[in-house]
Parts: sequence; structure tokens; C-alpha cells
Amino acid sequence: NERHLDLIFHALSDSTRRAMLSHLTKGDCNVSELPNPFRLSKAAISKHLGVLHRAQLVEKNKSGRKTQCVAHLESIQEAQRLLEDLGSFWRTRLEALEQYFNDKLKLENPDERQHRFTSKSRSKKNPSR
Repeated sequence: NERHLDLIFHALSDSTRRAMLSHLTKGDCNVSELPNPFRLSKAAISKHLGVLHRAQLVEKNKSGRKTQCVAHLESIQEAQRLLEDLGSFWRTRLEALEQYFNDKLKLENPDERQHRFTSKSRSKKNPSR
């Protein structure tokens, strides 16, 4: 659903939360074991974990004074599908634009054999692209 996607993208928009999530993909840990590269307060870490939890990317299990965190990356699949659909959409549009320019060049220069607007010719001319 749209609201869930908003929560996922919001959660992933912050480098601290991405670092926390990345650490949790290696295994469960207590909140106190999470890396803190930005030297945040415990309250700030708790707030970041709350954002990840609302996006269903992290499960928090409290036992006494300790909070165990577990990554749940299944939620990211929904966002990944959206990004793949958008990528496919733009690839199709760019291929159509490329074809348009190639057709236009053929009409203007019917003897021209090498086309300037192909992805293959761009990669040969400038391998850094």
C-alpha cells in the first residue's frame, strides 16, 4: 500500500538508519550493540529504531532493560518492485527517444551508416559512460 511505501522510503532516506539496518542484516543484536558512527544519544538511536520499526524493517523485542532488534527486509521487496517498474518505464521511454533520433538522422542523412545516438556507439566512443 502507498502509506507503507512512504514509511519504507522515509526510513531508508537517512544514512544513520541505513547503517543500523545494514548492521542488523548480519544478525540480531541489542540496541546497545548497534554501531553509532554519528555519536547519537540513546534517545536519538531509539527514535531512529522507531522509524525503522514503523516501516516494518526492524522488529524490536524488549526483555527487561534490553531491547533485541531483528531486521525484516521482506518489506523492502515492495519498494524494490516499484523501483524496478519505474526503471522499466524509463528504459522504454529512453529507447523510444533513441529510436526517434536514429530515424530522424536516417531521414536527414540517408548515406550515414554509423548512428550517433545508439547506446552501443556511445559506449565505444566514451567508455567511461
